[in-house]
Amino acid sequence: PQSLDVVSAQIGLSRDLVQGPGGNTSWKRDKSMWVKASGKKLADALDSEIFCQVSVDSPLVSINSNNLRPSIETTLHAVRKESFVVHTHSVGAIALGLMTTLGASAIQLLKDSSLGIVEYVRPGISLAKKIQEVTRERKELTGVLLKNHGLVLWGEDMEVLYEKLLEFERSIDERFPVNTELLNEIRKMGISQYLRNRHLTPDHAVFASDLNNHRSEEHT
Repeated sequence: PQSLDVVSAQIGLSRDLVQGPGGNTSWKRDKSMWVKASGKKLADALDSEIFCQVSVDSPLVSINSNNLRPSIETTLHAVRKESFVVHTHSVGAIALGLMTTLGASAIQLLKDSSLGIVEYVRPGISLAKKIQEVTRERKELTGVLLKNHGLVLWGEDMEVLYEKLLEFERSIDERFPVNTELLNEIRKMGISQYLRNRHLTPDHAVFASDLNNHRSEEHT
C-alpha cells in the first residue's frame, strides 16, 4: 500500500523518530509480510526498494528475488496479526524506556496510550516471544514500550499509527521536560566520555563501536 511507503519515509526523515538506519515497518497480507530489509533506511522508502517479502510462518527467510535480507527485528512484526506494525527507536520512547523505575506519570501515559511494557531482551526471536508473553492476556494493547530499546505499534491503518507515534512523543515532551542542568553537564564532559563503558540501547552499542573504530582509524 502507498501508505506504507509514505509513512515509512516520513518516519525515517525525522531524526527524533529514528537513530541512523534504526527502526522498521511492515505490512501483512494473508501469509505474506513485507518488512524493511536489513541495512535499508526508512527515509528511502519512496525512492528505492527497501522492503523484502517473507512468510509470516518463516519470517527470517526472504521469499522474493531482490537480494534483500529481512531485519533481525522481523520476528517482532511477525508475532502480531495486524496488517501494519511500526517499530521506532524514537528519542522520547528510548528516554522513557531508560528509566529504572517508571513513576505515576509515565505509567498513566502508557495506560492512556494502550501500551504495555516489555523488559529488555536482545532483538530477535527472544524479543518476539517476550512481546507475545506480555500481550497474550491484554487484548486491548495497541503497542508496547521496549525498555532500553524503543517503541512498537500495531494496527490496521498506517497513517493512524503515525499519528499515534507523534502524539506519544509529544506527550513525553510535555510530561518530562528536558533536564537542562544535566544536559549542560553532558555537553561539557562530552557524550562519549559520559557514556563510556555502558551501552544503554542496541543502537548505542552499534553506533558507539562504529564511532570508536572510526576514531582509531583517524588516529592511525
